[in-house]
Amino acid sequence: MAMRGRVMRFLRARLGPEGLPLRLKFWDGETFDLGPAPKITLVLTTPALQRSLMRGDIDALGDAYAAGTLLVEGRLGDIVGVGIDLAHRAGQLSWLGRVLAPIAKLRRFTHSRAGDAAAIAHHYDVSNDFYALWLDKRMVYSCAYFTTGDEDIDEAQEAKLDHLCRKLRLQPGDTLLDIGCGWGGLAIFAAQKYGAHVVGITLSEQQVAEARNRVAAAGLTDRVTIEQRDYRDVAGEGLFDKIVSVGMYEHVGLANLPIYFGNIRRLLKVGGLAMNHGITTGDLDSGTLAPRGSGFIERYVFPGGELPHVSRMVRETAAAGLDVIDMESLRPHYTQTLLHWVRRLQARQQQAEALVGPEKFRIWRIYMAGSALAFDRGWLSLYQTLSVKPDSIGHAARPWTRRYQYLPDDPAPLSRPLDWEDFVMPENFPDDGILWRRWVKADVEEIQRRGQPVLLFVAESDSLSYALPFLKAVFGAMPLNETLRRLLHESCVPLFLDGNERPWELAAVGAGDRFHVAILSPLFDPLVTFDPVSGDPDKVVAEIVTVLERIIAARRAQGLGGAP
Repeated sequence: MAMRGRVMRFLRARLGPEGLPLRLKFWDGETFDLGPAPKITLVLTTPALQRSLMRGDIDALGDAYAAGTLLVEGRLGDIVGVGIDLAHRAGQLSWLGRVLAPIAKLRRFTHSRAGDAAAIAHHYDVSNDFYALWLDKRMVYSCAYFTTGDEDIDEAQEAKLDHLCRKLRLQPGDTLLDIGCGWGGLAIFAAQKYGAHVVGITLSEQQVAEARNRVAAAGLTDRVTIEQRDYRDVAGEGLFDKIVSVGMYEHVGLANLPIYFGNIRRLLKVGGLAMNHGITTGDLDSGTLAPRGSGFIERYVFPGGELPHVSRMVRETAAAGLDVIDMESLRPHYTQTLLHWVRRLQARQQQAEALVGPEKFRIWRIYMAGSALAFDRGWLSLYQTLSVKPDSIGHAARPWTRRYQYLPDDPAPLSRPLDWEDFVMPENFPDDGILWRRWVKADVEEIQRRGQPVLLFVAESDSLSYALPFLKAVFGAMPLNETLRRLLHESCVPLFLDGNERPWELAAVGAGDRFHVAILSPLFDPLVTFDPVSGDPDKVVAEIVTVLERIIAARRAQGLGGAP
């Protein structure tokens, strides 16, 4: 016992002056505190556990916890927090951990079809009834979406499904591929609420069976198909309007991300949208920020799981030829989701242990509690990343704003391809008719909407500047100049030339160019066009005066009067 005391005091000294709020209880009943005011107690039931602790072998301690030979007493939050700190300190103190760390990095999971299927079965084929104990009524096993944080898990998961469908701008009749469809919650929701035709794929045999049962119960077998299939084995090209993947790409593997995003692009129609909802690591090198030496989740929960940093995820998306158009971090939402799950699992401990045994119950409880802490500390995050498949020249329409994500009943105006038609060079002007430039048309329509007539002059010459002299000849040298000036003022007619509002008194340079004159008025004819004339300003002025007088008469008949 004296030796144990010396060893424990040495360990406490190595932990620093503050130590850890941890009490050790040995198999013979003796206790030792590694810091003041212990919050949790580790019960070491065998001498081997003491040796594992001294070596800083967190993996061995994790195995003992799963097996039930290492007992833990205290509040779950304190257990996770102190356990993480212990793992961190042990990783720094243990010479064995430092020696084995480079070797651990060499151990990589092979993401073959068979390997991925086995990993998925390990995690998801535990028991459908087990997951139903603590998931929401739709059995959505991914981050929920909260508005206030006070919603229950059913409300928050339905809000998440709706948020995804809004971002994808799902419409009745859209074809949707759901990669990693789970128990069918999103597929059923998208078909029921948005009228989509959905193909859901998963590698889990038990998920396929339950999802098909739920689809049939909802009466959606004509719109929702569930298949047990690897995402790499979906044949075809350009088959789907929209593709969604929720909580699946974490199983793909870093080396396979180009294959994953490449298959999404292959299966998506041009202009189609893809939503990737998945976990990322806070480590810039796509490693882990968790304490070194703990492979608990890898062994017991997610074999083969690898997480990219968000920067790598975006890079791989873009490298596959998809254009990222929207991103949203839901990190605090996942913390809240995990708290709901842990509380629900704890409240149903007896049923859970009856279904999967005490060991798996302990594993899932500590895994979800630890994950909540990892999201809270920023070691992990969750991003919804929306991308679009552009056409052959790189264009892809998207909403101008994000308003549509929150007000789905308001149709989203979409961006348009670059249009150079407005920028016609003078040598391409038409020889007959009015050159109807789009930006002029927009100005004219706005003035007409306000109930004002428009006088529009467009030259039919090699350059619009050549029209200016003749306009001066019409408006500056004729005896009716003052009459015309008064009529223009009384009829509230702005003058437009080349798309810009200008004073109609224009400098004289010469005369003789042919041109068209058009008067647009919302009060009678939508468009009055004069025939081309050459060198006959008297005729032009007379016709303009006639039309302006009609405008003034029409305004007065409607009680609009002359100029304000």
